[in-house]
Amino acid sequence: MDPKNYNRLDPSIHKISNSMSLNEDRRKLVNAQLSELLESRLLPAMKEVDEDFRNLFQRLHYSGSYYENLRISEPNEFDLNLELRSQKGSQKFFQVHYTNEYPGFVQIKHIFGDTVKKWVNGSGFVMQHKVLCWLQGVVDKALRKISDGPWHKLWPGRSGPAVTLYAEYVPGEVFSVDLVPVFVLDPSQWPRSPVRQPVITNNTFAEQWCVVPKPNNHIDGNGNIGTFWRMSFYNQEKVILKNKNHLKNALKLMKLLRDKEGWHSLSSYYLKTVYLWTLTETDSHFWNAGIGVVFMNMLRTLRDYLKEKQSIPFFWDSGLNVLSSIDLVEILNIGYRLDRIIKNIDRNLNDGNPQYIEKLFPVSDRSQNPSTDESPTESLQQANSHGWKIAVGVGALAIVGAVLFKSLGNNRD
Repeated sequence: MDPKNYNRLDPSIHKISNSMSLNEDRRKLVNAQLSELLESRLLPAMKEVDEDFRNLFQRLHYSGSYYENLRISEPNEFDLNLELRSQKGSQKFFQVHYTNEYPGFVQIKHIFGDTVKKWVNGSGFVMQHKVLCWLQGVVDKALRKISDGPWHKLWPGRSGPAVTLYAEYVPGEVFSVDLVPVFVLDPSQWPRSPVRQPVITNNTFAEQWCVVPKPNNHIDGNGNIGTFWRMSFYNQEKVILKNKNHLKNALKLMKLLRDKEGWHSLSSYYLKTVYLWTLTETDSHFWNAGIGVVFMNMLRTLRDYLKEKQSIPFFWDSGLNVLSSIDLVEILNIGYRLDRIIKNIDRNLNDGNPQYIEKLFPVSDRSQNPSTDESPTESLQQANSHGWKIAVGVGALAIVGAVLFKSLGNNRD
């Protein structure tokens, strides 16, 4: 189909986009509650109860879909990075170790300072679980100091690479805040090729990068687990995605479709990665085309990653497939479903029914399908598989058969 025909989808897509607007009064209320809880209460208490946190804490980085204007549902989950210093003056605490064996990850080896020394193993590498246990203890002690407040209930938890804080201001209305400890590293410590090099911004802050305690089973040379940290470049991603006209609206539509279809294993960061790759492969004027053209192009691009390649490479280190934790059959199932959706849209356009696309985004479904919204910390969450489904299509059946055959062979007594 001529891509220009997709401009006929614009009125319907604008109608769908308007339905995704968040309640402004609700947004202001939540922002005020978060600021009061975190910046006025929790962080001062954490600095008071722990000298190491007081010395290392650099800033609170509000991340994730809500703060990137990519949220498609009312906010009740928030992701925040506790940015920790990795140097004192010009003296760096860590030496970064990268290996091609584990793309997307690095080890950080202690070379200076007593503050971080207690978190290392016998080889001098910083251990994820030691940092997380330390942060959990700091939060627990701080919460005991701020037990009285405007909230009805306030309690801690743990979730993956984060310490989670639950707050209930009104009985029955709970929101959660994931606090993720990240070490901020200097541009001079940026790993060399094959890791993608930074966009030159003349802004040192934008060229800083981080390491995040994403759970993994990577084993170092001494048989230790938990020393590999995920590389994160959210400052650079913000620069790359800035001022791209219809990009954010197209991404929000894709997230809404994902939620309606129940593709919960496709995290928001995986979808954003598709857009990052597309930015390197298209002319910058592409994003100025009609929203229908942009959205349908991106829908086809996502379909090709899932149906044809069964992978989405990590934008910063392409040796890592961000879909590696999702079952192959599930990836194919989503890819073939996307193919059918695209063909149905095309057929209805040819039949003079561009409004068909509105049926894919029933607003009433949004309250029944919680959004799989995450952050640069969203890249940290393990994707969950949701059972084996039958993927439609000869190619899919062939691959499914091969997977089943291999699985049966591996499980023989």
